[in-house]
Amino acid sequence: MAALISGVLGSWIVIVMGYVRESARSPWLFYKIVPVPGGQTYPTPVPAYQIFALWLIILALVFAVFWFTSRVTSYHPEREEEV
Repeated sequence: MAALISGVLGSWIVIVMGYVRESARSPWLFYKIVPVPGGQTYPTPVPAYQIFALWLIILALVFAVFWFTSRVTSYHPEREEEV
């Protein structure tokens, strides 16, 4: 259980770090900044539920990749003759 929790928290940290990095590089993609006359911009932050939904999708994909990779590369003593 501790491994699962640490994996979820670790993936959350990596996703947040990537989000912060990319939003610093091109904030108009993440905040949907709309230029208005006079040179001012009004950022519209991404809603929290969209961030959470994206995190769940990425977490599921990462879990699937690691699950199938571990099944292929794991050691199976009963099938030692096949290898």
